[in-house]
Amino acid sequence: IWGYAQVYQDTAPHNSTDLAQAASALVLGPTGNVQGSYKFYNLDTGCQIVANQFTVLPMPREVIDLVHSIADAQQMPANIIFTDAEGDIVDDDGTGFAPHTD
Repeated sequence: IWGYAQVYQDTAPHNSTDLAQAASALVLGPTGNVQGSYKFYNLDTGCQIVANQFTVLPMPREVIDLVHSIADAQQMPANIIFTDAEGDIVDDDGTGFAPHTD
C-alpha cells in the first residue's frame, strides 16, 4: 500500500460526537507489527504517525502541489528517483514497478 490516505486516529478525550479524527497523510509503509499498522506522513503537522485504520484514496492535485512546495522549501533536488524497500524503482506512470537493475 502506498499513496494518499485518510488516517483515522483515536484521540482522547473524545469529542462530543464520538467521531474518529481523520488526518490527510502519505503512506510511508508498514510498521511490521501484528496489528497491521502503517507509518504515515501527516500532511497537516509534518510529523510521522502510526495507525491501523485508514482509507487509501486517489491522490488529489492539492496534495501533489503541497508535496512539491514542501520539497521546494527544503531545497530538495528536482529529479528524485523513488524506490521500494528492495531498491526497485517505483514507476511514476502508475502501472507498477520498473525492473530492478544493479
